[in-house]
Amino acid sequence: MQKCNATALATKDTDEARTSASNVSGASRGQILERAAASFGVPAQALDITSAESTATALSASGSASTDAVWTVESSSSTHGLEQRDRLFHGFRATYSAVTGRLLDACWGTMCS
Repeated sequence: MQKCNATALATKDTDEARTSASNVSGASRGQILERAAASFGVPAQALDITSAESTATALSASGSASTDAVWTVESSSSTHGLEQRDRLFHGFRATYSAVTGRLLDACWGTMCS
């Protein structure tokens, strides 16, 4: 997992977020759009979302690699990133688990290059 800004990712990944995500049996497209819009301060209408499968690098309990479905959200809209500081970035890309809704990876501005 790439962490472009480990501090911001850790801040956003609170116990409350983990608890609410674990209560969802699969994160819907709408839920992911809402989370991304709120996290990055971008209107949901300005987001593009795609689904795909991602091979996990960690081994499952049985010792074999597992495959998880993910949602990838992208936008070219201006964003403050996850830290919401005074700096503006052009666009972002974030990947969420389709199972838990948890943010797996994020980058914004030139970090996405």
